Amino acid sequence: MFLITGATGFIGRHLVPHLVEMGHSVRVLLRPSPLTPLLPEKVPVEVVICAPSDERGIQSALKGVSHVIHLASAEHSESPEIFLSQEKAFAEILVQAALRSRVERFIYLSHLGADRLSAFPALQAKGWVEKIILQSEVPYTIVRSALVFGAGDHFTLPVATAMRKSPSVFFLPGEGRVSLQPLWIGDLVMALSLLLDDPRAENQVFSIGGPEYLTFYEVCRSIRDFLGLRRVFISLSPGLLRFFSRKYSTRRQSMFLPLYLLDYLAADRITSLDTLPRFLGIMPERFTHRLHYLKAAG
Repeated sequence: MFLITGATGFIGRHLVPHLVEMGHSVRVLLRPSPLTPLLPEKVPVEVVICAPSDERGIQSALKGVSHVIHLASAEHSESPEIFLSQEKAFAEILVQAALRSRVERFIYLSHLGADRLSAFPALQAKGWVEKIILQSEVPYTIVRSALVFGAGDHFTLPVATAMRKSPSVFFLPGEGRVSLQPLWIGDLVMALSLLLDDPRAENQVFSIGGPEYLTFYEVCRSIRDFLGLRRVFISLSPGLLRFFSRKYSTRRQSMFLPLYLLDYLAADRITSLDTLPRFLGIMPERFTHRLHYLKAAG
C-alpha cells in the first residue's frame, strides 16, 4: 500500500493513475476542505481525510503502508511565513509516523535549489523538509526536480496565461537569461515509479531534469510561437516585476508572472543532463515536443 500526500495537485493527479495502472494499491491523504477534491476520475483509491497537524490521524493513515510518497506542498500560497511553518510541522509529524510504522521507503519530491538558507520561501521550505528526512532514521529517497511541465502545471500555464492577458507585450525578469531544464510530467512520473523499489535509490538524493538547457527567454519564445501569439518581449528588473505581481496577485489571471515562479527564476536551475537515461533508462522528452496541452488550456 502506498500513501500519497498531495494527490490532488498537479503531479499527484498524474502519478496516482500511473501507480494504480501498475497494480499498486494507493491511499491518498487529503486535508479537510469544503471543496470537492480534484482526484483523478475513475481511479480506485482509498481516501483518508486528516488535518496535517493531526498526529493520531496521520499515524492511523499509515496502517499497512509500505511506501510514503510526499508530494504535498503549499508553495503557491500567498502567505510565505505560514506556508514555511506548516511545511516543517507536517513533515516532522509525517516522518516520525512513517518511522514508527516502519515503512520501507519515504519518497520526497523536492526542487533543484532547495536550501534552508534560501531567500525564497518555497526553496527554503524544501530544504528544511530535506533536513528533517535526512536526520531521521526512515529509509528515504529524495528527488530534486527541475521545473516540471504538462497539463495543469504551475510553470508553462502561468506563462501562457500572462501572454494571453497582455495585449502586445510580455515582461521578462531581467533579460530571461536564467538557465532551466524543463522536465516533462510523464518522465517525472516514470522516474518516481522506478525509484520506488530500486535498492540503489535507498537513502539517496537525486537531482533530475529534462534533456536540454534552455534560458527562460527560449522557454517563453517556444510557448509564444506554439500558441501563434504576437508578443514583444520586454525586460524588467525582477524587483519591479515582483512589485507588479504582488499588486495584481488578487486577480485570477494576470499579465504578470506569479511570485513563486519569479522566486524560482532568480537563479539557474539545472543539473546533469544524463541522470535519467544513465540511471533509469529514461530518454526524457524535449520541451517543444510536449506543449499540446497549452492550446487545450486556452
